[in-house]
Amino acid sequence: MEYEVVQEGENGSVEVEMQVSSTHVRAVLATTLSFGICLAWWQLTPVFTKRGVMEALDISEGVFNGLTSLTFLAVGVSCPAWGDLSDARGRHLALRASLWLGVVGCVAEASSGSVVAYGVARAIVGVAAGGVSATALPYLLEVSPRHKRAVFNALQQASFSLLGQAGLAVSSRFIVRWRALGAAASLPAIACAVVLRGLPESPQFLACCARADEARDALKALARASDSEALAAIDEVGFPDDERAAKGGCAEVWSPELAALAWSWCSAVVLYYSLNFDATADGVVRQNVLLALADLPAYAACAWLVERSWCGRRGTQAAFFLVAAGGHFAEATLVARFGATGAFAAVWILGPEIFPASVRAAGLGVCNCCGKVMGVAAPLVGMLPREHAISATLALSSALATRFVLRETLDRPLELFTTSAAAGAN
Repeated sequence: MEYEVVQEGENGSVEVEMQVSSTHVRAVLATTLSFGICLAWWQLTPVFTKRGVMEALDISEGVFNGLTSLTFLAVGVSCPAWGDLSDARGRHLALRASLWLGVVGCVAEASSGSVVAYGVARAIVGVAAGGVSATALPYLLEVSPRHKRAVFNALQQASFSLLGQAGLAVSSRFIVRWRALGAAASLPAIACAVVLRGLPESPQFLACCARADEARDALKALARASDSEALAAIDEVGFPDDERAAKGGCAEVWSPELAALAWSWCSAVVLYYSLNFDATADGVVRQNVLLALADLPAYAACAWLVERSWCGRRGTQAAFFLVAAGGHFAEATLVARFGATGAFAAVWILGPEIFPASVRAAGLGVCNCCGKVMGVAAPLVGMLPREHAISATLALSSALATRFVLRETLDRPLELFTTSAAAGAN
């Protein structure tokens, strides 16, 4: 495959299409470890340590559930701030900082001896998870070849279920002490930080900051060393010579598309976690493993559909929301789960591609904030008598918002700047 230099679009889009290299593989591994395993273990560990924590700290189930909700709230509240940091200072800095903060939180959780200490530790873990949520995917998106973006994203999403959720469930069978399991949740973060060393910064972030030489070096680091023709082509790439990265952070991303994305995010989270909590009420380990395995066909279908010209990103997201709605109307749990998982994967593919690189992490952070706050209410939805009707309504409304508000991003180059920033430079 020859390199294709893509320079088009009024908002300063620059991409270099390339073959998959060993650097890409390491980037996928790093973001899979961070997003797939760290996020799952950090957020879901309380599901498997509940009894041990309640006995050790002498607290009621209500207090424990409140502390667990604190983690989700910390994720949501911190996401926009992490997004701003990532857009301003770089994906690498934000991702490394969130990973090491997660290690601190996990160790603090494992050594906590009081309710207050445990609550503070869970809040730290939640803040760290917010950083990974807002940073890992933009980084992977911006270093991936265009024809592999959706596949790499789907692998990252599938790792959340297979390596994260199911892996944690199986590990809890062998690591029976809750403190040991909490400490073990720090190991994927340490491994990710090691893999992340030596990987280049996002070329798109560097281009937004008018750091052309560094952006070229990053592209060359991503390319195969043996492809001299491609390396020569990278030298001819023209990057913007003025810094037009958005200075307003989250304020720059407000738009009807953001509202539609945020609503779709909220719906996907509620659809996914309401079924998850409902199903794991009896037989936690077995049900989590089964649910994780049931998710894999949805991830595979999503990865295939988003690359089809007759469906694309937008059509795939809307279709999975409709499947979820149909499953809830028919009270078919597995069908609803299939649709919810596919919709959850689709919003993670379409959403980041909607935002330009200068505010991509900030936009993703806002959507994550909305989704995580709604995630706190997901268990309550699963316990309501008309849960299926509520979930079906959420899914239908999100399908309509996806179809009529969001734009298609299949075969479109990733934009660098917001429209206002691009206009200001002209």
